[in-house]
Amino acid sequence: MKQLRHVRFMHSIYLANPQGTSGIDMEENSSELGLQHLQELSFLCFASCTKEVLSCLTNLKKLKIGSFAGLGFLSLYVAGKIKAFDRRGHVAKLCIVFLPLLMASLVGVSRVDDYWHHWQDVFAGGLIGLFVATFCNLQFFPAPFHTEGWGPYAYFRSVEEVRSSRQHVQPANGGSEVARPDVQLNQQSHTTTSPFEDVNNENTKAPRMGKNFLDDHGKNWNPQQLQLDAILHYATSRVIPQQNIDEIRISFDILKNRTPCNFLVFGLGHDSQMWASFNSRGNTLFLEEDPKWVESILKDAPFLHAETVKYRTMLSEADELVEHYHKEPDCSTKKSFLRGNHGCKLALDRLPDEVYNKEWDVIMIDAPRGYFAEAPGRMAAIYSAAVMARNRKGKGATHVFLHDVDRKVEKIYAELFLCRKYLVKGVARIWHFEIPPPSNVGNNFC
Repeated sequence: MKQLRHVRFMHSIYLANPQGTSGIDMEENSSELGLQHLQELSFLCFASCTKEVLSCLTNLKKLKIGSFAGLGFLSLYVAGKIKAFDRRGHVAKLCIVFLPLLMASLVGVSRVDDYWHHWQDVFAGGLIGLFVATFCNLQFFPAPFHTEGWGPYAYFRSVEEVRSSRQHVQPANGGSEVARPDVQLNQQSHTTTSPFEDVNNENTKAPRMGKNFLDDHGKNWNPQQLQLDAILHYATSRVIPQQNIDEIRISFDILKNRTPCNFLVFGLGHDSQMWASFNSRGNTLFLEEDPKWVESILKDAPFLHAETVKYRTMLSEADELVEHYHKEPDCSTKKSFLRGNHGCKLALDRLPDEVYNKEWDVIMIDAPRGYFAEAPGRMAAIYSAAVMARNRKGKGATHVFLHDVDRKVEKIYAELFLCRKYLVKGVARIWHFEIPPPSNVGNNFC
C-alpha cells in the first residue's frame, strides 16, 4: 500500500510539471510527454497492484485453517461416536473430545512462537477452520449432542429401507423360495383355544382379522391356524423381529395373561404376525403411516388387520409441540379427547372409528418413524395413547409399551404423558407403563 501511495504522489507531480519543464515547454510538449508518463505510471501501478494481490494470497497460507478444520472435524466425529453429551457426566469423554482441539492449538502456538505467523493470522484461521469442520460434520452426521449423533444419516436411512423393504420367504437351508401354504382346518371339528387362555372359555369364535382375506376366501381364520402360520413364517424366513428377545418377553408376559384382549399396535412390520399370534383370540389392530408398506405386508399376511394413519406432526416440531400442549386448552387433561380434536396438534383426530369405539387393554408404540427431522415422530402416538388410557371406563389398567426410548423425543414425551410413576419395567430400548383408570389419576397426566 505504501507503493500505491507513492505512485499517486508521483502521478500528481508528473501532471503538475512533467520533467521539470517550464510553462511554455509544458504546453508544447504536453501531448507527447503526458502520454509517455501516463504509460509509465500505468505500468508501475499494475506491477504494484499485482504484487499486493500476490502478497495477500501468500498471507492466506499463514492462516492455520487445515489444522483446525481436520482436527476439529475429528473432535466432532469422536464426540458423536462416544456419546460425550449424553448428560451422564463422563469427564473422561470430554477429555478425549478436546484432545484433537488441543493438538490443533499447539500447532498454531508453535507457528507464532517460531515467528512463522502472526497470532492474528492463526486466530482467524482457527475460527475459519472450526466453521468448516462444523459445516462438513453436519452434512453427514446429526449434531454430537443428538441421541443419534453416533451414526451418519445414510446409515439410518439404510436401516429404515431394510425395515421397509419386502423380504421373500426362504427356507433356512438356503433352498429355493417357498410359498407359505394356507393351512385349512375343519372349523366344525377343530375349535381350539389359544395356548395362553383357559380351555373352558366361552368365547370360541375367531375374531375378524382382515377384510381382504375374508372377501377372497369367505371364512374366518382359526386361532390355531394363525399361530401355525406365524410359526411357519418365522421358521422359514431370514427376517427377524425388530425387538430383541428380552424386549419381546416383557409384552409377551402381559399378553399371555390378558388374552383375549384389545391390542392396539402403532406400526406394521416383520413382527406383526408374532403380535397377532400372541393375541390370536383377541382383537389386534395395526396402525401404519405408509399405505404402500401396508399393502406390501398384507400380501404376505392377509389375515392381519391394519389401517393407514395420517399424522399432522414432524419430529422437528417436538419442542414446539410441548409448548403447544401447555398453551392449547384442547390439549389439557380436562378436555382430553381425540375424535374431532382439531385444536390439539398432538391428538390423532382422524383415526378409524374402531380405534375410538373400543377400549384398548394393551397399546404398543413402535411407530411412526422418528429418526429424521421430516419424520412424523411419535409425539402424537404417545399423547393419544395416554388419552386412551385416561378415558378408559372399564376395569383394570392400560398397559402401554414404548419402544426406542433411547431417543430423546420418546423419553421426553414418555415422562410428560405416560409418567415415570407408572413405569413398571424397562429393558434395553422398551418401557412398560401400567396406567390406572381415570378415577385413580389427578387432573394432570403426571
